[in-house]
Amino acid sequence: MLIYSRDLVPGHTAAEAVEIARGVAQEGNVSGQFFLGYFLQNGKGVAVNEAEALEWLTKAADAGYIRAYPFLAEVYERGQVAPADPAKAGSLLWSALLAGDAVTLTRLTDQLGERPPEVIKFIQQNLRDAGAFNGRIDGLNGPGTVRAIQAYAQSLNKQG
Repeated sequence: MLIYSRDLVPGHTAAEAVEIARGVAQEGNVSGQFFLGYFLQNGKGVAVNEAEALEWLTKAADAGYIRAYPFLAEVYERGQVAPADPAKAGSLLWSALLAGDAVTLTRLTDQLGERPPEVIKFIQQNLRDAGAFNGRIDGLNGPGTVRAIQAYAQSLNKQG
């Protein structure tokens, strides 16, 4: 699905990837559910449809598919098709960080400034509770928060 969505296979398109994802998603395949939600959220091979993306990303996340967590968190950060819920977004990001998800690590480091302040506060508080952050719980995208996230993620990798 992914390589078709990026037009990396001659004769196969992103629209075809969406149809493959839809078929396996409807059969209960969590990877297909994630990819269908991702395609719908990002307009890959299909028009953007946040409401349907929410449905499929939620199914994948509820099944424990960690890759879906940061994308579902984004829905709850924006609050366009579901009420904004910074605590839910933060919880999804925190869980994915603990699981070692690389997309989440990028969203919490390089892209931390794109997170709402309440989500940053949630992450800061969890870092403090874990003994990995002693800065202020202020919701600001500061270098101390980023360093703490990076160090904590690295410590998790060493433990696993």
